Amino acid sequence: MKVYVIILLLIFSVNVSAQEVQPFSELISLVARKNGWTFDRRENAALFHKEKKRLGEAFIPELLKFVSDDIDRHYNAAMFLSEPYYLGNEKPMNETALLIYHQGIVLTQKSSDGMAKFDELPFRVLTAILAQRMGYKSLAVYHKTAAEKLIRTKEYEGCFPAIDDSDSEVYDGIKDDGVSVK
Repeated sequence: MKVYVIILLLIFSVNVSAQEVQPFSELISLVARKNGWTFDRRENAALFHKEKKRLGEAFIPELLKFVSDDIDRHYNAAMFLSEPYYLGNEKPMNETALLIYHQGIVLTQKSSDGMAKFDELPFRVLTAILAQRMGYKSLAVYHKTAAEKLIRTKEYEGCFPAIDDSDSEVYDGIKDDGVSVK
């Protein structure tokens, strides 16, 4: 009888493990079905925040695995964590978003993909805005200066991110007090 109980327990535990949901799998599936992140980002954000709740304490470690070395995942995850439009009733996680934006900048700079290089400008602009809103003025100036340097090259024409009036006002209000990018 004991052998049967042990076998049943083993079968049950294997079954439960097989049914365990991989972190962000629903979001990954939706993005794949839509051929990218662009369409209906609010739906993507809702799935992202659903996963945040499901993961609980494991969210940040799993998030860092999820974004890995994927520039698009960095960009969208940071926006979902910090932009009011995507937060819904969720509490912002600005520090985490700032970290992810910084990682995204590094990835764009390291990328051998010519198109990925152009993602640096949107990352810089959004990082400057978030840093300014968080009260990190020097960091905001640093990223705005870097963004403006990219814009002056003309190579980045058309790469400026779409931002609303509120974000535009914040970005325009970032003033250089001697901090610059060499």
